[in-house]
Parts: sequence; structure tokens; C-alpha cells
Amino acid sequence: MEWMRFFDNRINYDILITKRKRILSVGGRKVKKMEESFPKAVKVENIANILKVTFENGEVKYVKSHWTEEITDALQFGKKGRGKRKNLLALSRNMWIGTEVTIEADGTVFINGKDRYTPEELWYKGKKSIPEL
Repeated sequence: MEWMRFFDNRINYDILITKRKRILSVGGRKVKKMEESFPKAVKVENIANILKVTFENGEVKYVKSHWTEEITDALQFGKKGRGKRKNLLALSRNMWIGTEVTIEADGTVFINGKDRYTPEELWYKGKKSIPEL
């Protein structure tokens, strides 16, 4: 498990870049270098606070908006919901976060210029269908 401590302490993830490099170390020496790339978002639609994302490879995935994640986390017990319970006061109304979508050259998506989604986040958090969310 020594490589996990190295991995946790020394690697700085740059989520603004589509490609991510990992260096694994065992006993203080470098063992393996991996490069991982994510497809870029080509089209993003907002469907009642759920994002429908079409990637450059043709795959379509659905992602919860950050606002929807905050509300669902507030309903959870334990650490996940701690500090987010105040969001439950807004449950009686549904917020529409808007439809102004900007896709950057590196695949980063901005909704209304404020809500930011990285290519990695869209790819890993995205599900094939809405019920899977």
C-alpha cells in the first residue's frame, strides 16, 4: 500500500486538462506512467436540471447538475449531507439553472457562465440512461 500513499500525497490532478498523467511509485522508484484521455463534449442539453451530453465519439450520457447533486446529498445521512441541509428549504420549488451552454476547446462545459463541468467529470459521472442517476 506504499504506492497509494505516494499517489495520494504527490500527484496533483489538473482537472482543466483533458489528459491526465499518473506516476506510480513502489519503494521510492517510478514504476509505471499512464496517460488517460477523455472524449470532449460536443453538445449539451439541459433537461430539467439533468444534462444530456453528446461526446465526440457519438456516445450520449446523462449527468446530474451540481444543484441537483446538492439537493440529493442534503437528503443523505452522515458526512455526505453535513452542511447541505439548508438546501432542503428550497425543495418546495424547482430551480431552473438556464440553458446558456458554452463548450470550451478543451471540452470544459459552462452553464450560464458559472456552473463548470470538466470533461473528466462529465465522462465518469455520466450514465447511459436517466434512471441510473
